[in-house]
Amino acid sequence: MISAATQYSVDLLRQRWLVVALALFFVAIHIQFAFKMQHSEHGRRSAFLRWKTQLEDLDADVNVWDKYAYPNPPIMALILKPFLQLPPMLGASLWFACKTLLALAAIAGVLTLLDSPERPFPIWGKFLAIALSLRPIEGDLVHGNVNLLILALIVAMLVAYAKRRDGLAGVLLGLSIACKLTPALFLAYFLWKRSWATLLGAASSLIVFVILIPALAFGWTENLDYLRSWHNQMIAPFAAGVVSSEHKNQSLPGLLHRMLTDEPSFSEYDGDRKIVLETHNLVSWSGAAVQGIVLASMAIFVILAILLCRASVDERPRMQLVAECSVVVLGMLLFCERTWKHHCVTLLLPFAVLAYCLATPLFSRRMRWYCGITLGLVALLMASTSTGVFDQHLNASDRIGKLAQVYGAYVWAFLLLLAGMFVILRKCSQRSDTEGVLT
Repeated sequence: MISAATQYSVDLLRQRWLVVALALFFVAIHIQFAFKMQHSEHGRRSAFLRWKTQLEDLDADVNVWDKYAYPNPPIMALILKPFLQLPPMLGASLWFACKTLLALAAIAGVLTLLDSPERPFPIWGKFLAIALSLRPIEGDLVHGNVNLLILALIVAMLVAYAKRRDGLAGVLLGLSIACKLTPALFLAYFLWKRSWATLLGAASSLIVFVILIPALAFGWTENLDYLRSWHNQMIAPFAAGVVSSEHKNQSLPGLLHRMLTDEPSFSEYDGDRKIVLETHNLVSWSGAAVQGIVLASMAIFVILAILLCRASVDERPRMQLVAECSVVVLGMLLFCERTWKHHCVTLLLPFAVLAYCLATPLFSRRMRWYCGITLGLVALLMASTSTGVFDQHLNASDRIGKLAQVYGAYVWAFLLLLAGMFVILRKCSQRSDTEGVLT
């Protein structure tokens, strides 16, 4: 029989090999990223290079939110500025390296939260959770976007909250909202939890990162003007029911507009004129009717979250806490105005919860089968959206992947994961402790 010391040594060795495998993965992705940057046709598709060109105009007092529809608030422009001032390849590589470190920190944070001496997280379960998360992580790294920063801030917030550092959790949440609006859904979560210190920290953080720091950098009037333009470009259209129906949009509103209205799945622009290439709608309902369905779906989501996200604020059981935060990040992805594939880095949280429940004896065999089947179906749905390296045209080799996006493969994956989180939370709520086997 293997002694405890021997088992510990074996587990430590396996975890080191896991770190080595991750390092090799990120090296391979950086090679792919460098190749993309060096080819102008693909370089233009890098968010980093696109933003470099746009944000350089800020030094000339150009309102880039009006001129280019820059998607992020002013504080994000300030965070990116040191990287954007460097030569393109150097700046992009340093931004890539920083995001790699953020991804590693987020992975370590989530796995540490779920691992405990009483109920250790087996190494194969950790490997499964990481492997399922690598696809969106790779997408964000190569695309040069900011989603891994948001993931790291959300995980850091979750770790701080689990350790009862509520004020710090609020500060981190406020910074994530200031960088990208979608984490604001956590404000509703902490309001439901009556975590007043967290909400106070978030409010203070928002004042600092949305108003004070950008005002010091750009000027008070200019910052307010930039915020107004950002609101007009990014928030006001969605509030009015305007949604991108393009096949790449994997949010629930995007899918419903593709399927239920005559808005296009594929289009292109000739100057300012939009040319419809293809539609795939099943019916031709009005935008108002579809907006009503979206609002009804949001209401159902909120009701289910209220009923099932009931982990004790005093005890803060970590597995339930991560599962509840997974519900929130899935809501962010489902109900956003536009959700691209590389936005899905936050799926690390629900992947880790399901892998943990599958790999540990916390649940019955039937429930573990359910978790495993859910993860398998989600992996297949995500893989179905794969397209070729040169995917800017509707060629035959990319057709299946593009059609999978048209019919919302990621939306169905989100719904499967959300159902999994609700089932797990329901099982956990049936007992005050989770030490026994849950059926």
